[in-house]
Formats: sequence, C-alpha cells, structure tokens
Amino acid sequence: MLTLVLSTYIIKSHRDTIPSFQKVKAPIKAYSLMPVIFIVFALNDVIAPAILQQMSGFTKSQIESFYFIGILVGLAVILFLQTRLSMNICIMLNLSFAFLAIGLLIDIIQIQYPDVGLVSAICFGIAYSIGIVNIYYLAGLMIKKFKSIYFYLVGFLLSSLCYLAATIFVKVFGQSEMMVPPILITFISSCLVILFFSLSPFFIKMLYSGEWIDDSYREDISHCSRLEAKLKDYKLTPAEMEVCLLLLDGYTLRQVSGLLSKAYSTINTYCTSIYRKLNINSRTELLLLLQEYK
Repeated sequence: MLTLVLSTYIIKSHRDTIPSFQKVKAPIKAYSLMPVIFIVFALNDVIAPAILQQMSGFTKSQIESFYFIGILVGLAVILFLQTRLSMNICIMLNLSFAFLAIGLLIDIIQIQYPDVGLVSAICFGIAYSIGIVNIYYLAGLMIKKFKSIYFYLVGFLLSSLCYLAATIFVKVFGQSEMMVPPILITFISSCLVILFFSLSPFFIKMLYSGEWIDDSYREDISHCSRLEAKLKDYKLTPAEMEVCLLLLDGYTLRQVSGLLSKAYSTINTYCTSIYRKLNINSRTELLLLLQEYK
C-alpha cells in the first residue's frame, strides 16, 4: 500500500513529463483480467502457503526447499513453452491452475500417505511461478498498451489488497489455537480452482476480443488496429496493406485500381504478393484467415 501511495505521488508530481498521465480509460473488457489476478493471488499467496504451513511430518526447511525447487521448475517451463513454442498465455494460466489442483489432490492423499507431502510443495511452487509471471506480464502489457494510470492503479491496488489479505490470514489463522482444518482449506482451494476453470472460456473470450492480446507475442506494443498490426506481422508493405484492407471490405481488383488511381496490373501484383506472404491462394482464404481481426 505504501508503494502504491509513493508511486502515485511521484507520477502526479511529474505529470508534465509523463505523456500517459491524461485521463485515459482502458476498455471495459480489459478489467476482466482483474478477477483472474485476484484468484491467482488468493491461491498462490494465501491458500497454498497456508496449506504448506500446516503440513506435518517435514521440517520447515525441507518444505521451503522443495517449494523453491518447484518455482525453478516453473520458470524453466515458462522459458521453454513461451520462447520455444509461443504458448498461449491463457493456456499457461490453465497450466498453473492444473498444478495447483494436483498439489491440492496430493495434499489430501498425504493424509493416508504422508511421504508424498513434499510433492505438493513442488506442485505449488510450479503453479506459483507460472501463474505470477504470466499475470504480471499480461497486466504490464495491458498497462503499457492503454497508457492508463487508472488501470495501473486498479491492478496495483488489487495486488496490494491480496498481499494484505495474505498477511492477515497468516497472522490470524497461523496461531496454533486457531488452526484452520487442512481439509477446509483444501475445499476452499478446490472451489476456487473449479470456479476458474468454469469461467475460463469467459476470460479467454474477453481477453481475446481485445486488440491487446496479440501484442503479448510481439517484441513491442502496437498502436494501430488489430487488423493492421496483424498485417504488419506478415511483413506487408504499406501499399499492400492498403490493397488488402480494400479487398477485405469486398472490393474487386478493378474497383481497388480505381479507388487508388493505380494501374490494374500494379494492383494485381500487390494481390499476388499478399497471397504469397499470407500463404493463401484465394480471396475466400484471405477472408477466413483475417476474419477474427476485422
């Protein structure tokens, strides 16, 4: 909370040097990320540590060591899946919750088989690194894309509140005389995981309906329409982009030639180049390929 207050004061005191200070509001759909942030923080920063804290039969150093190993494994998974395979961010978040679910299942199993308890610590560590890294990356990307201080403040405030809730939870329920039954924590965790998976299609639809999601796979933020940014990904020249946009609007090559006051042969050459770069052979394929970006 102190960091939020300090950063807000610094931004306001330098408003003349910060072009993004204007009252820019992020699209309503962008705020669909906030419940995801809350669930990720609630599970990884509150519930999972509470479960590990109540784990019996192992020393604190053993649990922390295996948890840290899980974090390192999670980071390695992120580097491999996103740098090598360009894995979808929503799939990465689902993967994080899948490891959480496995950790919760193992935590229940350890009631009968105590020796498997440390495996849940590894799973929680993997889930933590995958979930937190992807949430912070996606939130930072959207803040940079929208240049909205309000979106930044809402995200930062929610993060601070989650950490505050974690501190209160540990201080209040961490006392030996007020221990929360592990099965209750596991039940609450399972409900949150099920809730996330149930709402996952909604979150994916909301996130991917915005122009910002494609920027998560680019080297930098784009400030043009989603369709234009996609055409730039295909290395189309400005002239080819102009022709492509008109073709997508339903104009024929001769109509494009007249609208742009260029020879038909020139427009035909542009069209051939567009098809080659997009690896397609017809107008129908062009429409199908770029339909979701219009």
